[in-house]
Amino acid sequence: MVSFSAWLVWALVGAALIIVEVFTLTFMIFCFGLGAFAASAAALSGADPAYQWGAFLIVSAATLATTLHLMRAHDKKPLRKAGVDRVVGKEGVVIEDIQAPDSGLIRVEHDTWRAVSDSKSVIKKGTHVKVDGIQGTHLIVSVLEEVKE
Repeated sequence: MVSFSAWLVWALVGAALIIVEVFTLTFMIFCFGLGAFAASAAALSGADPAYQWGAFLIVSAATLATTLHLMRAHDKKPLRKAGVDRVVGKEGVVIEDIQAPDSGLIRVEHDTWRAVSDSKSVIKKGTHVKVDGIQGTHLIVSVLEEVKE
Protein backbone atom coordinates (compact mmCIF):
# COMPACT_ATOMS: atom_id res chain seq x y z
CA MET A 1 0.00 0.00 0.00
CA VAL A 2 1.30 3.42 -0.95
CA SER A 3 1.63 5.91 1.91
CA PHE A 4 1.20 9.59 1.15
CA SER A 5 2.95 12.17 3.22
CA ALA A 6 0.78 14.85 4.82
CA TRP A 7 2.49 17.63 2.85
CA LEU A 8 1.63 15.88 -0.43
CA VAL A 9 -2.01 15.44 0.58
CA TRP A 10 -2.26 19.13 1.51
CA ALA A 11 -0.56 20.13 -1.75
CA LEU A 12 -2.95 17.98 -3.80
CA VAL A 13 -5.95 19.43 -1.95
CA GLY A 14 -4.62 22.95 -2.60
CA ALA A 15 -4.10 22.24 -6.30
CA ALA A 16 -7.57 20.69 -6.58
CA LEU A 17 -9.18 23.71 -4.91
CA ILE A 18 -7.40 26.14 -7.20
CA ILE A 19 -8.44 24.10 -10.25
CA VAL A 20 -12.06 24.18 -9.03
CA GLU A 21 -11.71 27.97 -8.60
CA VAL A 22 -10.78 28.34 -12.25
CA PHE A 23 -14.23 27.03 -13.15
CA THR A 24 -16.25 28.92 -10.51
CA LEU A 25 -14.57 32.36 -10.59
CA THR A 26 -15.76 33.29 -7.09
CA PHE A 27 -12.29 33.90 -5.59
CA MET A 28 -13.52 32.18 -2.41
CA ILE A 29 -12.31 28.65 -3.08
CA PHE A 30 -8.92 30.10 -4.05
CA CYS A 31 -8.50 31.29 -0.44
CA PHE A 32 -8.90 27.75 0.85
CA GLY A 33 -6.43 26.52 -1.78
CA LEU A 34 -3.84 28.96 -0.43
CA GLY A 35 -4.62 27.72 3.08
CA ALA A 36 -4.01 24.15 1.95
CA PHE A 37 -0.63 25.16 0.50
CA ALA A 38 0.25 26.80 3.82
CA ALA A 39 -0.68 23.59 5.62
CA SER A 40 1.44 21.66 3.12
CA ALA A 41 4.41 23.90 3.95
CA ALA A 42 3.78 23.34 7.67
CA ALA A 43 3.64 19.57 7.14
CA LEU A 44 6.82 19.66 5.07
CA SER A 45 8.58 21.42 7.92
CA GLY A 46 7.55 18.63 10.29
CA ALA A 47 4.70 20.36 12.15
CA ASP A 48 2.07 18.33 13.99
CA PRO A 49 -1.37 17.89 12.36
CA ALA A 50 -2.85 20.46 14.78
CA TYR A 51 -0.40 23.09 13.50
CA GLN A 52 -1.12 22.07 9.92
CA TRP A 53 -4.84 22.62 10.48
CA GLY A 54 -4.06 25.88 12.25
CA ALA A 55 -2.01 27.08 9.28
CA PHE A 56 -4.83 26.05 6.94
CA LEU A 57 -7.47 27.89 8.98
CA ILE A 58 -5.43 31.05 9.63
CA VAL A 59 -4.26 31.51 6.02
CA SER A 60 -7.69 30.66 4.64
CA ALA A 61 -9.42 33.08 7.01
CA ALA A 62 -6.90 35.87 6.36
CA THR A 63 -7.09 35.59 2.58
CA LEU A 64 -10.88 35.24 2.69
CA ALA A 65 -11.20 38.37 4.86
CA THR A 66 -8.88 40.29 2.54
CA THR A 67 -10.80 39.16 -0.53
CA LEU A 68 -14.16 40.12 0.99
CA HIS A 69 -12.79 43.52 2.01
CA LEU A 70 -11.53 44.18 -1.52
CA MET A 71 -14.84 43.02 -3.03
CA ARG A 72 -16.84 45.37 -0.78
CA ALA A 73 -14.51 48.27 -1.59
CA HIS A 74 -14.98 47.56 -5.29
CA ASP A 75 -18.79 47.44 -4.95
CA LYS A 76 -18.90 50.93 -3.37
CA LYS A 77 -17.53 52.63 -6.47
CA PRO A 78 -20.36 54.29 -8.41
CA LEU A 79 -21.07 52.78 -11.77
CA ARG A 80 -20.81 55.00 -14.81
CA LYS A 81 -24.14 55.28 -16.50
CA ALA A 82 -24.18 54.65 -20.22
CA GLY A 83 -26.61 55.13 -23.05
CA VAL A 84 -30.05 56.43 -22.23
CA ASP A 85 -29.59 55.89 -18.46
CA ARG A 86 -27.05 58.69 -18.27
CA VAL A 87 -29.59 61.37 -19.25
CA VAL A 88 -32.19 60.61 -16.56
CA GLY A 89 -32.23 63.58 -14.19
CA LYS A 90 -30.52 65.90 -16.71
CA GLU A 91 -31.94 69.05 -18.24
CA GLY A 92 -32.60 69.54 -21.93
CA VAL A 93 -34.25 71.84 -24.46
CA VAL A 94 -37.19 70.99 -26.71
CA ILE A 95 -36.14 71.30 -30.36
CA GLU A 96 -39.42 70.01 -31.87
CA ASP A 97 -42.78 70.56 -30.18
CA ILE A 98 -43.98 67.67 -28.04
CA GLN A 99 -47.63 67.21 -29.03
CA ALA A 100 -49.53 64.94 -26.65
CA PRO A 101 -49.88 62.00 -27.10
CA ASP A 102 -47.17 62.03 -29.76
CA SER A 103 -43.48 62.55 -29.14
CA GLY A 104 -41.20 65.41 -30.03
CA LEU A 105 -37.45 65.97 -29.99
CA ILE A 106 -35.26 67.29 -27.19
CA ARG A 107 -31.55 67.95 -26.97
CA VAL A 108 -29.70 66.71 -23.89
CA GLU A 109 -25.90 67.00 -23.66
CA HIS A 110 -25.37 67.41 -27.42
CA ASP A 111 -27.59 64.39 -28.19
CA THR A 112 -31.06 64.41 -29.70
CA TRP A 113 -33.74 62.17 -28.17
CA ARG A 114 -37.42 61.39 -28.77
CA ALA A 115 -39.46 62.50 -25.77
CA VAL A 116 -43.01 62.51 -24.43
CA SER A 117 -44.54 64.79 -21.82
CA ASP A 118 -45.13 63.38 -18.34
CA SER A 119 -48.34 65.42 -18.03
CA LYS A 120 -49.50 64.56 -21.57
CA SER A 121 -49.57 68.29 -22.36
CA VAL A 122 -48.04 70.19 -25.28
CA ILE A 123 -44.49 71.43 -24.71
CA LYS A 124 -43.33 74.10 -27.16
CA LYS A 125 -39.97 74.36 -28.92
CA GLY A 126 -37.34 76.18 -26.83
CA THR A 127 -38.82 75.08 -23.47
CA HIS A 128 -36.35 73.79 -20.90
CA VAL A 129 -37.27 70.34 -19.61
CA LYS A 130 -36.00 67.76 -17.13
CA VAL A 131 -35.70 64.08 -18.03
CA ASP A 132 -37.74 62.12 -15.45
CA GLY A 133 -37.53 58.62 -16.87
CA ILE A 134 -37.58 56.29 -19.83
CA GLN A 135 -40.54 54.66 -21.54
CA GLY A 136 -39.47 52.22 -24.22
CA THR A 137 -37.34 54.24 -26.64
CA HIS A 138 -38.64 57.64 -25.49
CA LEU A 139 -37.61 59.91 -22.64
CA ILE A 140 -40.30 61.13 -20.25
CA VAL A 141 -39.85 64.85 -19.59
CA SER A 142 -41.39 67.57 -17.46
CA VAL A 143 -41.25 71.34 -17.88
CA LEU A 144 -38.73 73.14 -15.67
CA GLU A 145 -40.28 76.00 -13.70
CA GLU A 146 -37.02 77.96 -13.47
CA VAL A 147 -34.22 78.08 -16.01
CA LYS A 148 -30.75 78.05 -14.46
CA GLU A 149 -28.43 80.62 -15.98
